[in-house]
Amino acid sequence: LPRPGADDAVRETLAFIRAHSAIRFIALPFFLGAIAALAKVYYDDEPPPSPTLLAATGLLLSLVAGTIEVVLSRNLIAWWHALDRHFARAPHWRLVRAHRDPGALTAARWTLFLPYVAAFVFWLVQLAGCIAPAGRGGAVLVFALLLALLLCSGAGAVWRRAAQEPPSGT
Repeated sequence: LPRPGADDAVRETLAFIRAHSAIRFIALPFFLGAIAALAKVYYDDEPPPSPTLLAATGLLLSLVAGTIEVVLSRNLIAWWHALDRHFARAPHWRLVRAHRDPGALTAARWTLFLPYVAAFVFWLVQLAGCIAPAGRGGAVLVFALLLALLLCSGAGAVWRRAAQEPPSGT
């Protein structure tokens, strides 16, 4: 049987999950809209007003948005992981967990994160084009793609750690 008050903790955690999920889905069009607006200014104005500043702003915005997505996803993973342990001991909560499919959740997590990685690569290439000599586009693209793989690897590691059991004593 669940401890007295445990259902209150579950309800509070589910409220946090709803709030974080809402933030994620509001952040996606907000950040991608801002990144797209920067790209529109970058390409529509001849010449763009300070292309280096626009590219640097787009790069920074992509990093910030991607970081926020990783942190929000990490929190959601950790909270659901903690709830799973509780749900195992409280059959009346199992229905809340029944709809969660690990494969679909992983796909959703990557679907929300990868547009920021693509924007990061785009803006890094644009920034390099503003400050690097011509003819180095292939090297810059390879560097940007390797950096994108590093970002994805880091995000995946954060998400895997969030699903692990906390060390004993905490």
